[in-house]
Amino acid sequence: MGIDKLGDKSLESDDCRKVLSVKEHGRSYYLLNPCEYRVRCYRIDGGVITDGMRCDYGILTDFSNCSNAASTEIKLGNFTKKQCRFYLVELKGKDLSHAAEQLNDTITKLEHSIAACVIEARIILSRVSHPDLPVTSVIQLERRLARLGGRLKKASNMLEETLLV
Repeated sequence: MGIDKLGDKSLESDDCRKVLSVKEHGRSYYLLNPCEYRVRCYRIDGGVITDGMRCDYGILTDFSNCSNAASTEIKLGNFTKKQCRFYLVELKGKDLSHAAEQLNDTITKLEHSIAACVIEARIILSRVSHPDLPVTSVIQLERRLARLGGRLKKASNMLEETLLV
């Protein structure tokens, strides 16, 4: 199953909007898209994946309409991947460990579908614990994302980031 097979019924948007936002339970994630690349937003929880642990949303960024697309390939291990990014977003209460587990399980379930992309993970909690104590499931997720070329970002209530090639 490739990216295009994630399911039309779970596709919430597919366009070149300047700001993509997903919101749930008072938590928000904003992906700023000033260059207006194609961005597809999928409902993962209850859409793409209907059983087991899974995150809330998946956001696919497509740089193929980028004028310098030929120079947007990156090396990951022994593989060259087209520069597209798949952001997995979990909007959660306060359980950081459970959110990391959901993201890890989502990657496992979708890994063949999203193998062509760099995988990023975002956790937006009602509050982030301080001090930032090490949590095993978070460490495992961060290591896995590093192997996939991505990284984990955590925030309290709202996260906003700009999409860059």
